[in-house]
Amino acid sequence: MSSTAAVSSTSDFRLGFPDDVDAEAANTARRVIKAAPETDRVYALVSGGHDSLTAMHVVYQSHYLDLDGIIHINTGIGIPETTAFVEERAEALDIPYYEVGAPCDDPGQEHEYRRPHEEYTTLIQRFGFPGPGAHKYMYWNLKEKPLSRFLKMLEDDLLLISGVSRHESQNRMENVDASGQQEFLGHPTISPLVEFTPLDVRRYRRSLDLPMSPVKETLEISGECLCGAFSKRKELRMIRLFYPDVYRRILCLEATVGAFAALDDGPDEAYNRWGHNRLKDHEREAMDDPDQMLLCQSCEQRHQCNTS
Repeated sequence: MSSTAAVSSTSDFRLGFPDDVDAEAANTARRVIKAAPETDRVYALVSGGHDSLTAMHVVYQSHYLDLDGIIHINTGIGIPETTAFVEERAEALDIPYYEVGAPCDDPGQEHEYRRPHEEYTTLIQRFGFPGPGAHKYMYWNLKEKPLSRFLKMLEDDLLLISGVSRHESQNRMENVDASGQQEFLGHPTISPLVEFTPLDVRRYRRSLDLPMSPVKETLEISGECLCGAFSKRKELRMIRLFYPDVYRRILCLEATVGAFAALDDGPDEAYNRWGHNRLKDHEREAMDDPDQMLLCQSCEQRHQCNTS
């Protein structure tokens, strides 16, 4: 880990931030990176949204931390263009790329970071499509479990980079420390964008002419997970317009779940449509669990809309 001091400069950006990014937010990012605990390796968690991509890039440009890899979770129910975009960014920056959780029957998969019974298709055939209160089960199976298994496999003293910002929601403000440091899955995690607003993130990317995720630009979500827990039916219109193959897949999944719902031990017919937005009374507390949202920014944004 280098100890080179950081100063504001647009001529040598490795030492600073674009001038139109809020100065206090930029200074906080420098402090967070400089205060990061020393570890053997550093990995950025990148969903494909602007925030995680920007946090990764801020660390990449710094003199203090060297990125050993970009970790992207393939949920098995995301938009393929999101995963492709993250991999392209890793290749462009010459950073090792690790895709965690691709369906275990995909060609070339050497590790089953997600077990067959944890796959999205298996879950919805048994329980139906998730509503808001069932999000935590999707989060555990599609994201947390495979990521936890992958991190254990690394067997390193490692640091994780997150794109979490305290300005994303009131929930973030209450649960993300202003220092930008926290622990996630047993590993120290820093969030250099902790004081960035969405405008700061966009200004950063535009000032440096960084590629924008086409999925984020069109759907306003990162697109790595379309489990549907916080989704509404009207979102299918945009998916159909920009990503017709994904739309057709969701329709096929609905037909499959409908068939299983007809069985005696199948899911309730009320849950055989994607984005039904139904919430059982006993599930309400699950909506406010902050831990499940660190990897699910898009879901948290929908959650805020549902509860506001």
